[in-house]
Amino acid sequence: MIIFFKKLVQLTIFFICFATHATEFYFVRHGQTDHNIGLVKNNLDLPLNPVGRKQAAMVKEYVKNLPIKTICYSPLLRAKQTKDIINAALNIPEFKISELAEGAGDFWNELQKIKNKQMPISKNLKKFLKRVSKGLDKVLGCPPSVLIVAHGGVYSALCRILKINTDEWAIANCSLMHFYKNADGSWSVKYLFDVGSGRVYDLSYEQTAQLNI
Repeated sequence: MIIFFKKLVQLTIFFICFATHATEFYFVRHGQTDHNIGLVKNNLDLPLNPVGRKQAAMVKEYVKNLPIKTICYSPLLRAKQTKDIINAALNIPEFKISELAEGAGDFWNELQKIKNKQMPISKNLKKFLKRVSKGLDKVLGCPPSVLIVAHGGVYSALCRILKINTDEWAIANCSLMHFYKNADGSWSVKYLFDVGSGRVYDLSYEQTAQLNI
């Protein structure tokens, strides 16, 4: 009964929250899998490897100090496992959004090439961008602030959809990014935590003191 009530509350929040749209959200790419280091050629629905689980635990220590109220995550296993590790510290409502699933590898390669350039894109990439845009609408309808746990291709697609001028079109596993709307209505993105180097960006003294990574 308690579990049922908790799920009912989460669903109520999810559907009511479409009345407002957020002006910021956070993004974490999933932790490392064996595909990311070339041990598996086909990018199947793989689990995190031991390094990936450690990366998720590291970024969790940062995320738990942010004002995050909701997690929206990709249905793919590597994203779900990353989300599970992070939400163990937050225990907040979470929602699986199918539109945040990764696209094919050629989408990512095409996005890295064209970025925000006004040039023709493939039909399949258009479909991918449309899908991710639909997922973003769901995310922005939730109570701020929202954390997305998804994929590198989804991150690049978000940069394209939001017309962001950035050099950070490709991010490492478990990198934490902050998307935010500017006063003129445009969107920007910045690094908050790079799990590869352990570098932390834009932390207040109070947040830095609480970190244990």
